[in-house]
Amino acid sequence: MHGFPRRPNAMSLNKIVADAIEANEAAGVIDRHNAINAAMPQILADEELTEMCVRSHLSKVIASNVKKRRRERGKTTLEQNNLFGLMDAHPIGDSEGFIKRTEALTRAEFREIIRIRQDQVTADLTYLKRLRDAELETRAVWDRHPDWTWGQVEAEYSRQHAKAA
Repeated sequence: MHGFPRRPNAMSLNKIVADAIEANEAAGVIDRHNAINAAMPQILADEELTEMCVRSHLSKVIASNVKKRRRERGKTTLEQNNLFGLMDAHPIGDSEGFIKRTEALTRAEFREIIRIRQDQVTADLTYLKRLRDAELETRAVWDRHPDWTWGQVEAEYSRQHAKAA
């Protein structure tokens, strides 16, 4: 941040977002459009929050643009410049930091990207296993009530197992 003085009574972005979500959630569905509209006046009233949100969004747009340019260039130059089909650039450091062209990576940076991607894949596979295990464990309930939400299935499963205990 660029040192905007923080007002003592200013709300945090997380609090503003949590309030907007709570006000715009019904039956487990969050209306993001309405939540954004609810949060915007509070964010725009605070210079620091406004700058933080703009910087975060710009960072994502820049990263997206780099990927888009890579795809466009990749169609014509893949065989010439990228023997292994690697992405043209990778974030280096924190998610809001630098984006470095793959061709400019050192071996240590290359290995760090491998480690980060491995951690992401591991976390994704762990969560995928939880989802599959939960569906498998509750299949009898969901087979009887295919239109139920997960919350309803989980509550019924919990009731059934409380009776059995």
